[in-house]
Amino acid sequence: MTDDKHNEDEQLKAEEQLYKAALDTPVTRQATDWLAIAYLVDRVTNSNVEAAKTVIHKPAALDVARREFDDLNDEERHALLRVVGVHWAAVVSEAVRRLRHAAGVLKIDPDTIDPEHVALTAAMLLGEQPPDVDLDAAA
Repeated sequence: MTDDKHNEDEQLKAEEQLYKAALDTPVTRQATDWLAIAYLVDRVTNSNVEAAKTVIHKPAALDVARREFDDLNDEERHALLRVVGVHWAAVVSEAVRRLRHAAGVLKIDPDTIDPEHVALTAAMLLGEQPPDVDLDAAA
């Protein structure tokens, strides 16, 4: 194995460890709860962004989401969890990639990146274009 290949393998392993650590944080639990609520509010409002914006950051969003969740059948609930998982996995992966790149550019040891910081960065990325995940198609 060449040194370049060995370094690449080590970098991938470090990225994987950081990714897994970020998934096991309180930030991830909060963010995935919020993401599920957002998908349910989107569903209730028929993807009407203006209507969703009126409740998404209010306690009413939790009530709306809870009622919608209670109305889902088991297959739809499984699909929701899958969509939230896929979406969150995509933004965490992107956060790991961006933060490790920035650390390298700034000559900071990328192994010092805190997993909670990765998860918080991933939460910021939720505001960007979501990955190609369709709740209705996943059902």
